[in-house]
Amino acid sequence: MILEPSEELQQIYDKAVAIAIDNQHEYLTLEHLVLAIVTDEKFITFLDGYSGDLNYVRINLEHFV
Repeated sequence: MILEPSEELQQIYDKAVAIAIDNQHEYLTLEHLVLAIVTDEKFITFLDGYSGDLNYVRINLEHFV
C-alpha cells in the first residue's frame, strides 16, 4: 500500500527544506522537520490542548539548527 502525501504534509516538508536551505545546510535532518512541525498552526493548536510549551521547543530547535 502506498500512502499519498497530503497537502499539509507537503507544506511541512517544504518548510523544513526551506529552513535547511536558509541555514545553508547540506542535508535535511529531523531537527528541520520538527522545527517545521512546531511552527505549523494546526500543530500549535493541537499542542495547546496539552499545555505544551512550543515556544521553548522552537527556541531550542532554532538554536540547535
